[in-house]
Amino acid sequence: MNLGIIGGGASGLMASILAARQGIDVSLFERKDRVGKKLLATGNGRCNVTNRDLCPGHYHSREEGFSQPILDRYPLEATKRLFESLGMDLVEEDRGKLYPVSLQAAGLLNVLRKEMARLGVEEKTQTMIKKINSQAGKFQLMDQDQKTYQVDQVILATGGRSMPSSGSDGAGYGLYQALGHRLTKTFPAIAGLKLDSAYLKQVQGTKVQGEIGLFWGEKLVQRTKGEILFTREGLSGPPVLDLARKVNDLGEDLFVEMPLINHLDQLGPDYKDRLMDRVYSHQDWEVYDFLQAILAKPLIQAVIKKAGLSQDQKLYLLDYKDLQGLFEILFSNRMKVIGTRDYDQAQVTCGGLDVRDFFPQTLESKLWPGLYATGEVLDVDGDCGGYNLQWAWASAQAVVDDLVRKL
Repeated sequence: MNLGIIGGGASGLMASILAARQGIDVSLFERKDRVGKKLLATGNGRCNVTNRDLCPGHYHSREEGFSQPILDRYPLEATKRLFESLGMDLVEEDRGKLYPVSLQAAGLLNVLRKEMARLGVEEKTQTMIKKINSQAGKFQLMDQDQKTYQVDQVILATGGRSMPSSGSDGAGYGLYQALGHRLTKTFPAIAGLKLDSAYLKQVQGTKVQGEIGLFWGEKLVQRTKGEILFTREGLSGPPVLDLARKVNDLGEDLFVEMPLINHLDQLGPDYKDRLMDRVYSHQDWEVYDFLQAILAKPLIQAVIKKAGLSQDQKLYLLDYKDLQGLFEILFSNRMKVIGTRDYDQAQVTCGGLDVRDFFPQTLESKLWPGLYATGEVLDVDGDCGGYNLQWAWASAQAVVDDLVRKL
């Protein structure tokens, strides 16, 4: 059997190794000058391989539950064994995230490529497949120079539209659309939020440990917790990235609500009352002094301006309305959401090839036997924290297992 894999990202690389291990002749086609460019950026360059908590709620598709049969068949332990077979061990950090013990994405990519070379996988870089034809039970792949390659089976592993500089700019969708496959609506996810706020410039780079809620009108849509980072455009950080999917899905009339005081959960439910008591017991303090004891320094001036106060104002001069406004900002600061960062700053694409056109157990096309798809090119996406790479590894295993069945 001769297999053509289009795309040198996570799922394409893993599929090439697994297929070659079974004696399948593999050619991998990558449009960039080297494979794995997006993989190098995952987990801030450390490669968040998977997550201990792989419950179904972390995965999304317009066909709810489509990914679950494969994720159940290739769970966390299967992923760990897979990497152990490559000579790599995984270690766990916060939020159940697992990384290679080296904490280096580059090291993981080198291991994958070394195994590909050992197995004789033909790696064709700077080769963009522009068209797929079928003739006499085989497939012809045509590249940008109109050179053709004949294969028995095809795996499309070109990714979505996120991080287009890595090669995943959505061009792969068209290859299967030309063969009758449908494409669902796509939009960026696991991306920072853009906010309408006058104070972002002065607080960018500041972090707050706490809970953030996304509201649609007055309805709470989602609440997450962790380290929240102010940026020049809005917010980022793991809990914020998880909100991007809902933001792009809902569109308008959105705002976020978050405290500006760190670790409110540790300070106790009566902390607001205790802080109010402090106002009355330290009435000779100025507003700046009071805030300096509880806030990161870059936030102080922003809070004072938003509350309409002056920094040298004495606490005893604040009336009830002033205090209520100040405490509302400190404990539940609201900011209007105007969107998310675009695909170039997003980690994953929501939407993709319509999964109704693929068999859920094997990811083989229902329209063209011998055509498969893996990873992010399909309408399956996971939350921030290693979930999308887990789908890449699991989907690659499912496809190769079906190819082996056909041998």
